[in-house]
Amino acid sequence: MVSMASHAGASSHAAGDRRLLRDEVDRVRTRLVAEGPEMSTVGQGERFAREGEGPGMELELTSDQEMFADTTRRYLAEKASVTELRARRHDPVGFDRSYWTKGAELGWTSLLVSEDDGGGTISGRQLSDIALLAFEFGRSAAPGPLVTSNVVASAISRLGTDEQKAATLPGILSGDLLASWCAAEPPPNDRLGTVTLEATARGAGFELNGRKQPVESASEASWLLVAAKMAEGLTQFLVPADAPGITISPMGGIDLTRRFSSVGFDGVWLESSAVLGEVGRATAELEHQLQVALVIELAEMVGAMDKAFEMTLEWAF
Repeated sequence: MVSMASHAGASSHAAGDRRLLRDEVDRVRTRLVAEGPEMSTVGQGERFAREGEGPGMELELTSDQEMFADTTRRYLAEKASVTELRARRHDPVGFDRSYWTKGAELGWTSLLVSEDDGGGTISGRQLSDIALLAFEFGRSAAPGPLVTSNVVASAISRLGTDEQKAATLPGILSGDLLASWCAAEPPPNDRLGTVTLEATARGAGFELNGRKQPVESASEASWLLVAAKMAEGLTQFLVPADAPGITISPMGGIDLTRRFSSVGFDGVWLESSAVLGEVGRATAELEHQLQVALVIELAEMVGAMDKAFEMTLEWAF
């Protein structure tokens, strides 16, 4: 009887997790569509396939999605074990770069990038596929810049010029290059959505001054996607991480899976071609990026909770 009860509890929990994940994906997609075409580009052409109707319905995986999730889980079990994670607690990177490039081969960096730009989804539903991947990351407490790499790659794919795409996407998609998302700012400007870093027109380009913090994997990044305040409105810039005037200072923390830095911009001059999208038109895009990041983070949390519940059952029974 105990075995049957535990099995029923586990099944009920798993169903609840899938409903939670489905509801969050739906909530975000509904908001993106309601905000207008700029906000809904990630959901363009997507259909979140479901079986049945009503509040009890569950997200059904395709055979390709199941294979993708299973392959990722087995790879993480081999390459991102707890022993490996603890062994790298003092490593400034936190993971072996070959681990990330192999993950990129499995599709970790390309799910939010269009096929025309070298990406592609497993099922044709971008958010569903990236949520499956993030769920497995959460279950394994896996290291690597999953959120920041995908948010930046997605933004470049949707808004970048041909030159920007050619310079960045091949390396990001292959895992050979890392790109960091510079959206958050240090206290007292750390309220969600606050941007105080300034961009000023200087000659034929722009000058950046300010600080972003925390920035994931900045010390290993080749490119930084930076949000800045201008008189015309919020603007995003695609910045080489080694540009003169940039200082990257690693931050301490207790999270063994991620490494964060404080990134300073002191008179960083950029050509006008560094603008991603349009000058003064990045407000909706930043909101879009934040919503996508939240889907990924929440899916990771659900995966971590699923693993914690599984461990609890093993200990209890």
